[in-house]
Amino acid sequence: MPTMTATYTWWTWFHLVRQFSPRDPRKAWIVKPPDPLIHFALVCGSRSCAPIDYYDPTTIYDQFEAAARSFVNSSEVVVLPEEGKILLSEIFRWYESDFGGKRGVLDFLCDYLADDRALRAISNKAEAFRFEYIYYDWNLNR
Repeated sequence: MPTMTATYTWWTWFHLVRQFSPRDPRKAWIVKPPDPLIHFALVCGSRSCAPIDYYDPTTIYDQFEAAARSFVNSSEVVVLPEEGKILLSEIFRWYESDFGGKRGVLDFLCDYLADDRALRAISNKAEAFRFEYIYYDWNLNR
């Protein structure tokens, strides 16, 4: 594990807005690439977010998977094969790069979709689908 030298102050340690230089010791703690499952666990509590839950460290990955599966099969993802479009939560637009771009979003959806008809349609003609984004409801999730 890298160590911090005395030349780094709290300001340089926490100033994360700027990109890291190639020799910056903080790079050792960067998690790359981001796991898109985190977007269904760390939530803001709005109606369009995944439900708030607690996570057990012994089963956390399984819980992340379950949260993603639940979200993908909710009203926040609607596949319309006849129209060649997928209605998606804004989460998929805001964090598209975390999913690996458009193709990555499609692959992610295929991993978690329960609707066989929608899954077959995406698998057969993924490139033909266009994304449309659902209004994000920021009201408090009750």
